[in-house]
Amino acid sequence: MRFRGSVVFMLLLFGAAGRTPLFGAYVSWTDKDEAKIKRGRAGYTDQGMELLTSADGLIDPRGIALDVIGGWMYFADNGTNSIRRFGQDPPEMQTVVTGLGFPADIALDPNAGKLYWADRDRGEIRRANFDGTGAEPVRTGIVQPYYLALDPDQGKVYWSDFDSPTIHRANMDGTGAVENLNFLTGLDRVRDLALDPAAGMIYWCDRDSSKIQRARLDGTGAVEDLYTAADGLDRPHGLVLDEGHGTMYWTDTATHNVMFGSMDGAEPATPQDLGAATAGPWGIDLDILKANRPTQIDFELTGNLHVLDGAPGSPETVVELADPAWVSGDVEVFGQSTLDVLGGGLRRDLTAWDSSQVNIISCQSLVYDDTVFARDSSTVTISGGSISGDVRAFDAATLDVRDGGISEGIQAFDSSTVNLSGGHIGETVRVAGSSVANISGGDISENLQVEGSSIASISGGNIEENVRLTGSSMANISGGDIRADLHVEGSSIANLSGGDIAEDLHVAGSSIVNISGGTIHDSVVAGDSSAVSFSGGNVADMVNCSGSSALDVFAGTLNRGIAVTDSSVVTITGGIIGQSDESIFAGGDCRILITGGMIGLIDTVGALEDHSVITIAGRDFNYPYGEIADRTGYLTGVLANGDPIDIEFDIATGSSLILVPEPSALALLGTAALALLGLARRRCRG
Repeated sequence: MRFRGSVVFMLLLFGAAGRTPLFGAYVSWTDKDEAKIKRGRAGYTDQGMELLTSADGLIDPRGIALDVIGGWMYFADNGTNSIRRFGQDPPEMQTVVTGLGFPADIALDPNAGKLYWADRDRGEIRRANFDGTGAEPVRTGIVQPYYLALDPDQGKVYWSDFDSPTIHRANMDGTGAVENLNFLTGLDRVRDLALDPAAGMIYWCDRDSSKIQRARLDGTGAVEDLYTAADGLDRPHGLVLDEGHGTMYWTDTATHNVMFGSMDGAEPATPQDLGAATAGPWGIDLDILKANRPTQIDFELTGNLHVLDGAPGSPETVVELADPAWVSGDVEVFGQSTLDVLGGGLRRDLTAWDSSQVNIISCQSLVYDDTVFARDSSTVTISGGSISGDVRAFDAATLDVRDGGISEGIQAFDSSTVNLSGGHIGETVRVAGSSVANISGGDISENLQVEGSSIASISGGNIEENVRLTGSSMANISGGDIRADLHVEGSSIANLSGGDIAEDLHVAGSSIVNISGGTIHDSVVAGDSSAVSFSGGNVADMVNCSGSSALDVFAGTLNRGIAVTDSSVVTITGGIIGQSDESIFAGGDCRILITGGMIGLIDTVGALEDHSVITIAGRDFNYPYGEIADRTGYLTGVLANGDPIDIEFDIATGSSLILVPEPSALALLGTAALALLGLARRRCRG
């Protein structure tokens, strides 16, 4: 690895179209007046760091181009009439081309391994191999070529002149005639050029009109002013695009600034170099390898990798990252393009944008020190490899985890989807903002948190700690193992038809839980106006209902019975209530209606206190219909659904146990009214 640098950033101010690089590329520029090359974090207001100075032999540096494959920084020096390259790791300076007239600008074609340069005084554009060998003319006899840009996919080189308003293009291999882009009207003195092949656009700086402009390469449409003197421009010169993030960077020799703004001109122009230490900024480049064609990367990259769509009509961009590739910067995938990770390693973040696809397929040596991001309806599929950071999904993105390891957690926001069918998650999985989690396998070492109207479907897998639903979320649980508690809070809903909960089920905050299967190995605790219904399932310990909550039992097994307090309401029409301890305990103005169920099979006791009312509907009771006068005793008979009842009861003063015939709505309403009247009379007598 040759070229590596660092800089301390101060404050992130700008992100084109809301898409600021998460850690960001680095921007490098030449300062012709101070004989320096500087570097700063792209998109950050940053004083920058000096990489090379006059002490390194610089006299009049002009054009600059970064080779993130080989780790070289190329620059043209008009003072030495040469092109040199510098590698920082280890430090090394090499002269690759000498004997030039006025080398103004340079550009690289990484696909062909070619270096291009414009020589103003000799009136020619030439090219050579990256090491300077094999030099050959591309265009000769042209008038003062100054800045240039390459479109390798179309085989075109574009350039501007030192003192004319015309932009030219020709074939990169030197064949054919020169074409003047005369459809670009209203220009004065054009400086640097930049191309956006996928959009079919050309951008340029106009020195004398103090503008950055753009137009379509096919000649349709008008020339657009993006930034002007009103935005603080005076003599813009160098220009480079970050198409993925919709950002562009430029130098201004009159304001002595390096600036950045959005490619559509919508965001304000912002100084990159707040230190005002740049005297004559000229050339500028980013440490980004732009891959916009099908290719395999099996080599080291010292900068960032952007996978982009190609020009309209070109093949879909599919990039394979394979051993022994190592990317020291960020990897970002844009548009409709695809990145297949077959091996290698990434030093920083991996981000999928737009509708792109990232497939992390295999290779145990694959390690991310930071984060994998899925954004903007993109899809990230993980079927192997090892991620030492976390994985996050935003903006309706999809994350599909089938295998592999994620050392930290998963977070999904903004209507995103997480599908977990395998693999190992080292920390918590959090799903928020109307997102969806489908869990059918895999291991989550910590918690599953479902928040903000999100939905989780759990049919398999292992969750080592708690599952927590909050903020009107929903969980459908038909399988899997939850090895601690299930918490349902904040108007959330849980439907439990299977699976295994090792500890408690907590229901609070007006939430709803419907249980038709599965096993809860400890208690069910419902409070705060919540509702729990059982149509199946098994609860090993007590079901506690408090705080004006509601409990409906149609079926299932509640092994240690029910405790009801604080004005809660219970309806029992079936199921097994209490096999090893008290079957029903009621207190605090509760209401219980029993029309069925197996109650009190093993030493069960029904206890009533604090003005509660229990109503039992059926026939053949050993007490007459109406309120039972005895405080303690045994009740036998047949419940309305045909289940036998044989329980011991203990009724505290102020509470009631009432027997009614097989119920009708009118009878139950009348009974409830009588019960309330009786309670009122007793309270008055008390």
